[in-house]
Amino acid sequence: MQNLPQFPDAELVCHEKEWQFAMAPIPSYWHSYEHPIIGAVPPFQGREFRLLKGDAEQQILPGISAFFTPGHSPGSMSVAVETADGPYVIAGDAVMTYDNLRGDPAKRQKFLPIGRYTDIFQVFDSLDRIMERAGGVMEHVLPGHDGTIVGGKWPR
Repeated sequence: MQNLPQFPDAELVCHEKEWQFAMAPIPSYWHSYEHPIIGAVPPFQGREFRLLKGDAEQQILPGISAFFTPGHSPGSMSVAVETADGPYVIAGDAVMTYDNLRGDPAKRQKFLPIGRYTDIFQVFDSLDRIMERAGGVMEHVLPGHDGTIVGGKWPR
């Protein structure tokens, strides 16, 4: 939510569980939501949101849909975008880096969990859902914090 001021006229979409969590986050998330308890002003304060409900994928615009990927936070959602090359998934913090998706084959770990989460079981379910929605193509997932995204060089 840190970049909201850069999009003053955008329609803002959020899962109702994320909204509730943002209003009363656990202490390790106070800084993420710029909660008033730390003396900050949340960037979403005073903004209108369309709140999504339930677990079903929901179309936002033609070819763009949001789907529920909790685990990092209770209401985390990822966005699937249909392209000529197949679906791409903007995973946000449900996938921090490509390392989360690579896992650790030597230890028979399909995925490595993200660094911060509210429910580890949901993390693994969400990673599966993200990869399925991306057609099983890791390069079609855009993690929230992987430096290769900015540089444009895909990891192998």
